[in-house]
Amino acid sequence: AGVARAGSLAELADLAYLHQLGSKLAGSNAAIMSISGAAGAILADALSLAGAEVPTLPADVQAGLAAQIPGQSMVTNPVDLTGNMVNSDDFLRECIRLALSPDDVDLLLLYTPGYFIKRAIGRVESAAAASDKAIIVIDTFAETDRDVLAAKGIGLF
Repeated sequence: AGVARAGSLAELADLAYLHQLGSKLAGSNAAIMSISGAAGAILADALSLAGAEVPTLPADVQAGLAAQIPGQSMVTNPVDLTGNMVNSDDFLRECIRLALSPDDVDLLLLYTPGYFIKRAIGRVESAAAASDKAIIVIDTFAETDRDVLAAKGIGLF
């Protein structure tokens, strides 16, 4: 019926906040990107337990991501960006574009400590402007301005 269910008042507040993203939030199939492979795996498990899907990214998307990310990073979903997300202007924007390209991905969840997101926020905003899908950032140090991102259609936790 299109009802979003909350298990607590805190979850209800989070859902209300997420619905401010409007039409960009069209489903719960998530691509996850993180500077930590372990954190990405924990988020994937948490989303799956909550009923969301974390679909394996198609082979062509994985190949595109592998070409962007140095070393032997995980690119299936979740995607381990490593600390490289701030080393190149095009890197993060292109990785986000690739991750959001499959039809069965509704949103991107980007996990990063505050230092990294502060340095890369312009790239995230640019990627969000180029996509009709939702981007949600988890900033573990709470250094990013939630209202500024919300105005650009990006969720922040």
